[in-house]
Amino acid sequence: MKKILLSLAPVSVETLKSLIQRSPGVPEFDVIDGHDLGGEELTSAFAKADVVLGTWTFKRIGKDLVAKAGSLKLIQQPSIGYDNIDLKACSERGILVANSPTGNVATVAEHTIAMALALVRKLVRANAGVREGRWDRLTLAPSEIGGKTWGVFGFGEIGRAVALRLRPFGLAKVSTCR
Repeated sequence: MKKILLSLAPVSVETLKSLIQRSPGVPEFDVIDGHDLGGEELTSAFAKADVVLGTWTFKRIGKDLVAKAGSLKLIQQPSIGYDNIDLKACSERGILVANSPTGNVATVAEHTIAMALALVRKLVRANAGVREGRWDRLTLAPSEIGGKTWGVFGFGEIGRAVALRLRPFGLAKVSTCR
């Protein structure tokens, strides 16, 4: 029976099983819940897995962990970065490593705009003031972005997605720096 080590929030074991089972001809498989595993538990689960699906941005898949892999054939990183995966060690063991380079572009672009708007509108200070019983009118100060210039540093997938999502704000210009 094939084993999938899952460590991808917010996808649950049940959700992954349901999605995979929708495809015809899928061999029998089991999913190991790796969401909260670390140390020896993660090493043990990694050694049993045929496929590793998860975000390895904060946990490292180094050569020591790769060396303990049993029948592992694929590590799927569901975002663009795989800096925490030792590609050389995986290659030497014949383990494929894949990423999803555009998988989180929309999320990152929207988060970028949300954080910038929070800065422009001074939302953290305004929130603190309201919680202390004050209404400082910080968010009412002239801080609209319409008619202004927004700078985007880098114009890859995410930079272009940010610029696209800024159109409805009525900016005078979206300036880019590559």
